[in-house]
Amino acid sequence: MKNVVGLEILEVLDEMKSGKDERANLSLTLHFVVFDTQRAIFDLIKSNHFGTSSALLRVLFETHVKAEWLQHFRYQLNTAEAPYCRRLIAAL
Repeated sequence: MKNVVGLEILEVLDEMKSGKDERANLSLTLHFVVFDTQRAIFDLIKSNHFGTSSALLRVLFETHVKAEWLQHFRYQLNTAEAPYCRRLIAAL
């Protein structure tokens, strides 16, 4: 069984670059968590552990949403929202 999704995730991660932007770095880190979780789900399904793999789907989804939000919406914030975003980043 070929892990096509894992290969696609690696391609996206290769295109992302880390830098001085704290939000971009956190997003990149969360994407790596998504990749690790996806890999674990893939291996668990391969071993017929469907219940355990299903439990990881929520972790995968929530981490992916956080990573995408941090990556793609960080430029749409105005200065009034900055303190809220700092607290959100600290909570993540």
